[in-house]
Amino acid sequence: MLREEGAEIQKQSMDANISVETLRTAFADAMEALDSINTYKQEALPKMRDTIDQFKELAARGEEQIQQLEKGHKLSL
Repeated sequence: MLREEGAEIQKQSMDANISVETLRTAFADAMEALDSINTYKQEALPKMRDTIDQFKELAARGEEQIQQLEKGHKLSL
């Protein structure tokens, strides 16, 4: 999306008949897209961190179970 916005801004800026208002609108749209990406990132990162922590916990429990099996102990599910 940013690539398209950038290409559109460049295309419009090369046109001699382009108005300042059109360029202002194109730049505003690009800045809004960047803000949206930043907002998504700020909201997504904590959720991703939580998911990764849950997977680490599951992996650790699985590793403990494997070690018990290797020692010949019954599983404690």
